[in-house]
Amino acid sequence: MEINLTFISRISVLLFVVFIDFLGFGIIIPSITPLFLDPNSPLIPKNWDSDLRTIVLGIITGSYAIAQFFAAPIIGNLSDRYGRKKLLLLTLNGAFIANLAFLFGIIFHNIWIILIGRALGGAMGGNATIANSIIADLSSEKNKSRNFGFIGISIGLGIILGPYLGGMLADVQISSIIPFIPTSSKIDNITPFLVACILSIVAIICVYFLLEETLKYPVINKFDFSFGIKDIYNFLFKSDVKFLYLITLLVSLSFQIFVYGINIYLYYKFEYKPNDLGIFLAYAGIWLVISLGIINSIISTRIKPHKILFISIPILIFIYPAFLIPRQDYTLFYIVPFLAIFYGITQANLVTVISNSTDKKHQGESLGFNQSMQALVEGIVPIISSWIINYNIHLPLLVSSVAMVIASFIYYQYMTHHRK
Repeated sequence: MEINLTFISRISVLLFVVFIDFLGFGIIIPSITPLFLDPNSPLIPKNWDSDLRTIVLGIITGSYAIAQFFAAPIIGNLSDRYGRKKLLLLTLNGAFIANLAFLFGIIFHNIWIILIGRALGGAMGGNATIANSIIADLSSEKNKSRNFGFIGISIGLGIILGPYLGGMLADVQISSIIPFIPTSSKIDNITPFLVACILSIVAIICVYFLLEETLKYPVINKFDFSFGIKDIYNFLFKSDVKFLYLITLLVSLSFQIFVYGINIYLYYKFEYKPNDLGIFLAYAGIWLVISLGIINSIISTRIKPHKILFISIPILIFIYPAFLIPRQDYTLFYIVPFLAIFYGITQANLVTVISNSTDKKHQGESLGFNQSMQALVEGIVPIISSWIINYNIHLPLLVSSVAMVIASFIYYQYMTHHRK
């Protein structure tokens, strides 16, 4: 009983920290776009047209994912060498500095500081890798998938609640009570960025005082500053589980294209307004939490992860195009639970299979690269989806389905090969 209480104590602290971290990430999301696209925003020079503003917004947004792509394997590798707690503290402190830089960039109307802050935030966003590594350290093969699902719940709750709170906080004007804001500043929606800084501090305090080190098998090889690029190459071309990373990329790609495309699809077909879309996405998020917290917990204790993927990946092939069938928008709400459930259990069990296929000394490195694959998707999806949507608004959902066909084929081939 004592062991169970210890495990619950450790994982509770970790889940709270992950939730706080992603809550801070989500809080600033609603305020970023208006800061760059609103013609009245003092952040952008008045002589910049909408196209240039959009390009700058794209660069700022993309810098987060690009930085995370390169940093996640490095952070995971370092956590294998120097410990989970040290690296988690490092990344959380980096996230605090990144949020602070973003805040200062807005206050002083400096786009370069904002760009640096956003890129640093992406690099430090690799701390989700450390969270997964801690889960891998504390879990057995039997309950690992369930525990990875708990991390997904914390991330999901943070991303669901963050934008909602951020939208409300954007209306809270605090410019008058911060003495170092220039009198010429007319930007009032900086409150979300300040709150994000405070949340980072809370997370740092929790990790420092409440979280224990879980790494038992540190890597003792000599540190090499180039290992991040080398690891990307090795994982892509030499790793035994390279096909699992490719499947991760395809699963994430299909889902992100769906999320990007469904916004446009609902806007044009059902004339959805921002509030309608917010309800739709929140509803999907709730079902995703249910999927990871309840359904996956039940299934993963009865069926092995690699067998679950044999079922869940092919089913997603048919769910994505199913959103094109309804003529009434309320019918979509019957399809959403199926997408959330099967995507949720696919992600959790895919991470589990990758973790089980990696030795204990390289969990952080392996899971870090897995996260970098997802970051890469987040960086390229806006570019791909924009082209696809311009061609046909129905096409993103079909492309998502095709991506899952390829993922199913690769997974079948991978499992057939490893059974021999």
